[in-house]
Amino acid sequence: ITSADFDATINAHWAPGVRILLKRGQTFDASQTITLQNITESPSQIGAWGTITGTDARGISDNAPIINCTHGNAAFRIQTRGLTFSDLDIRGNGSTSIGDSIRGNNRDELWHKIRATTGIEQGIYYNPQVLPFYVNDVPATGVGIAQCEFSGLNNYALFGAPETSFFVGNYVHDFSLSHLVRCPYFWKFGMHHNTFDNPGGTGFTCIKMHGSQNFEQVPNVKEWSEYL
Repeated sequence: ITSADFDATINAHWAPGVRILLKRGQTFDASQTITLQNITESPSQIGAWGTITGTDARGISDNAPIINCTHGNAAFRIQTRGLTFSDLDIRGNGSTSIGDSIRGNNRDELWHKIRATTGIEQGIYYNPQVLPFYVNDVPATGVGIAQCEFSGLNNYALFGAPETSFFVGNYVHDFSLSHLVRCPYFWKFGMHHNTFDNPGGTGFTCIKMHGSQNFEQVPNVKEWSEYL
């Protein structure tokens, strides 16, 4: 895909099982949140193609396609399964978040080699009001974040964690208002080979893990004792 109109590109081509590859060195303008939905087990990808001019320490292309979000909402709202984002430079207007998974149906989701260093307010968010271990007895599982860079955000690179998740090989630094990673609920969560530096403000730490304060408000959720 070489179109500079990101909204039209995704809306025209998105379907479960499809690979959408954005050309390296180009900028794609997003004027609205892109909702990726349709529950399926078919693997899908939004990634990059074209000549790589160089890479950083995490393997992100120097000329990774830029998704320029001119709005203040999530770049992506995810309601699907088997989705990979790879080698993308996601930018915002200062109040943009990268991803918002809110329905509890996302499984096998991978964020790989994502650069978020310009105008991003918040990273990848799993809504704690509706997404602890289970929602309506459907597990949200298998979410990975690997070899990404999150810099200059106000809020978390990752908030929340589905049932089984991993956070590996990322560089998270120089936040202004929060912990770098906050996990209020998870079952199996692997975290290693990350670099954390300079959480935002007094009293914030690089990593915060705790029980969900909203657990009792969520219907049809499995009892904690099943996982302890």
